Amino acid sequence: MYHIPEALFSSDHKVIIDLGANVGLTSVFFALQYPKAKIYALEAEEENYQILEKNVSFSKNIVAEHAAIDTKDGVVFLSSPDLSYNFKISDKGEENGSPVKAYSMFTYMNTLGIDHIDLLKIDIEGLEQFLLKNNNEWLKKVDNIIIELHDPYTIDQLRQDLLPFGFKVIPADSFKGLKMIFATKRSS
Repeated sequence: MYHIPEALFSSDHKVIIDLGANVGLTSVFFALQYPKAKIYALEAEEENYQILEKNVSFSKNIVAEHAAIDTKDGVVFLSSPDLSYNFKISDKGEENGSPVKAYSMFTYMNTLGIDHIDLLKIDIEGLEQFLLKNNNEWLKKVDNIIIELHDPYTIDQLRQDLLPFGFKVIPADSFKGLKMIFATKRSS
């Protein structure tokens, strides 16, 4: 699944958020890795969400919701992609787009009663650059991030966006060619 740097491994993790949870495999991995943590899994695509619910049903520590994350609250539209695993989200109604409830990070955290995130996983198919650049003061409340970058968002832009919040970005080439990038506020 993930080769997570030792600096991010801690049995002390209490709150983990999985944005773009897909069918829940990462949420299950986190539940097994951090059995004391509460894991919140957010997935926008309906079919993926249905599978996610089944996959995480064994764990009382995982809370799944069918919704999207955005820079503002409202509704986004999910359109069918050419590839079954890569969906396009827009804030404008599109011909084949399905409406999905969207949260800003502040609203999502407030709705769940969360004031601190130990570990945040982001795999939201290209929207990560908007999430981390806009309405991003919530990043003060996050300790560690695991993120999959999608073009055109670069690791240098990620560093620039996270630097004001005290994150150190760990280069991707350290992790066996995975597209996952790690950022932490912990000194290593």
